[in-house]
Amino acid sequence: MGRTLADEIYESVKRDIIQLRIKPGEKLSEAILADRYNVSRAPIRSVIQKLQKDEFVLVKPQVGTLIMPISLQKARDLLQIRLLLESHAAEVAARNITGRDLEPLETNFQKLKRKGLDAEEKRTALFETDMLLHQTIWKLCGNREITNIINNYMDEINRIRLSTLELANRLIPSVHEMWAIFQALKKKDPQESKKAMSVHITNIMNAIEYVIRKTQKNSP
Repeated sequence: MGRTLADEIYESVKRDIIQLRIKPGEKLSEAILADRYNVSRAPIRSVIQKLQKDEFVLVKPQVGTLIMPISLQKARDLLQIRLLLESHAAEVAARNITGRDLEPLETNFQKLKRKGLDAEEKRTALFETDMLLHQTIWKLCGNREITNIINNYMDEINRIRLSTLELANRLIPSVHEMWAIFQALKKKDPQESKKAMSVHITNIMNAIEYVIRKTQKNSP
């Protein structure tokens, strides 16, 4: 069965939500979406229903459709899962990694260090490097179930990750944390890799707590 127009619009809007082009708490207008995608409101209503079912939006009577805020409890739960699973995965990956595995990461880190990138380009390069680093670790740990568990929550994990990168003082520490993981892997040091990953995810936990509490404080 082929993809429908509503499916394509759903994926496009979901991507905008995950990548924070539409912020948590913002209104999602049927009229604006219908105009943007040059369709009637019928497929847009179908899209909104699916987004609501998948907990990306919240439909409030007399208010409208709002982008679902990031839940502090859900963020804590997901990051605790990541802390347990990915720290272990980094420890195992350090034993298995080869120079060939490191080459794509080396290329990405060089791109990340390139001068002249604007804020959005740096953010994109950081996100891509971070994804490659974690994917490399999942692959090399040799445990498919760890990858499957994390992939089940990847949309919300990415939204959490990008929310922390909105903080002006989070970009540089994130690069340093990722570089520490990379260097530990390069040395094939399991314990240092595990520790570096634990530090990275703990700092993400602290950053998202700050972001969510600040958002809640500023909410009307």
